Amino acid sequence: MKKITLILLLIISVFYCSNAFAKNITVTGVGITEAEATNDALRNAVETAVGVLVDSTTIVDKNMVLEDKIYAHSRGFINQYSIINKQKMADAWKIMINAEVDLNPNSKLMNELTKYGLIDHILRNPKIAVIINEKNRRYYNQGSAAEIALTNAFIEAGFENMVDISQERIKYNNPFNLNADELHTLASSMQADILIVGNAFSEYVGDVGKFLPKRKVTGTLSCRAQVEAKMYFARNGKIIASDTKNASAVDISESVASKKALTAAGNKMGELLSSKLLEFASGNRQPMQLVVISTGYDKLNVVENALIAVSGVKNVNLNDYTEGKGIFTMHYSGSPKTLFEQLQKHLEYNYNIELKSSSYNELTIVVW
Repeated sequence: MKKITLILLLIISVFYCSNAFAKNITVTGVGITEAEATNDALRNAVETAVGVLVDSTTIVDKNMVLEDKIYAHSRGFINQYSIINKQKMADAWKIMINAEVDLNPNSKLMNELTKYGLIDHILRNPKIAVIINEKNRRYYNQGSAAEIALTNAFIEAGFENMVDISQERIKYNNPFNLNADELHTLASSMQADILIVGNAFSEYVGDVGKFLPKRKVTGTLSCRAQVEAKMYFARNGKIIASDTKNASAVDISESVASKKALTAAGNKMGELLSSKLLEFASGNRQPMQLVVISTGYDKLNVVENALIAVSGVKNVNLNDYTEGKGIFTMHYSGSPKTLFEQLQKHLEYNYNIELKSSSYNELTIVVW
């Protein structure tokens, strides 16, 4: 299983911004003094940006955290701002500003939102729905081999929150050609953060013997398949990636060869699209701490090598080792749970590994 990395860079990069990591917001603030009105406007700018990043339920549930940890420090989350208009009223000031809120993946604001679990839903575990319409060009064959293979590729990459779309697939004859409004409606109906739609077809090529010098009939049949798909970001309607993949397969049965080809093409597409998410997230690895309890320093070296081999992990450092406990820090964009699963895969043949505890950005394991 490859490691899911965090897709926050994806989320940030597709927002309607003045550049890849900043959001221009025009807001108004009110205060008794000009300075108070300006501070109120800066707070409103940050609150507006947070409202786009954080779902409404989380905002309500963690209102106190937002007030104390985010809004109270709004000025520190803004790159720059300009005053568009200011008005002195009878007993107050009213000021309109245009503020550039810093949404860089490694910015103070994003780290604070991550630290307090305010963007956990999309950041750590996006909901992904896959709808691939599948047909055979010689006969009716409404299957799902390509869709299953594509979905499994995402699961293998560590994306665990896949949406069951079995009831939705049959409603769309050509999901690849859905327009923006239809894609938005479909994603909303399934509460999906990422929607992947596409078409797949397979066709009979013939007996493989026809490709041999003597064109001898072998009884082994060949089929080829094509999958076209695009990946849609539901929050703002952007197409993240779009491509076509082809594959061929053989079998003594045409229908089985067709399924094999569709599966192979679907798997190629899944690997491509999941890697696109990893690429988008590659610059957004969040700080994480790994505590390793072991019987010897040599095991820490093994753990460190395993960490370096995990996709999405960067800047691994052993900060402390005292009385059988080592503390690693790193930048990592996946969840602690998935990091543990990846470490299991790297260590299971030679060592035992046990999960002791896990929190948002900290993982404690025992290795022996």
